[in-house]
Amino acid sequence: MDGADGLTVLNEEIGGVPVVVVLDPDSMFGMAFSTVVDGTARTFSAGDGLLVDDSGATWSLEGVGDDERLTFVTGFVTEWYGWAAYQTDTGIWPD
Repeated sequence: MDGADGLTVLNEEIGGVPVVVVLDPDSMFGMAFSTVVDGTARTFSAGDGLLVDDSGATWSLEGVGDDERLTFVTGFVTEWYGWAAYQTDTGIWPD
């Protein structure tokens, strides 16, 4: 979902892990984090250059909240043709 400030925020489950993927198209900054906070999966949206979870807490684009840090999920930002050339079994999301 695109936010008013241009950020794209996607809440998904990948390999059984609930994640939030954040992309800033102006800088091509992209990060992914587990959405589990204190044992509960949260849903995130964009707000004023920050992430906002469904409890109203705000997080930096680096996953840092007031007293907590979201768990980083390894990701990779690339052009499709570059990835598909080497990862030939990759599917298209969402399928």
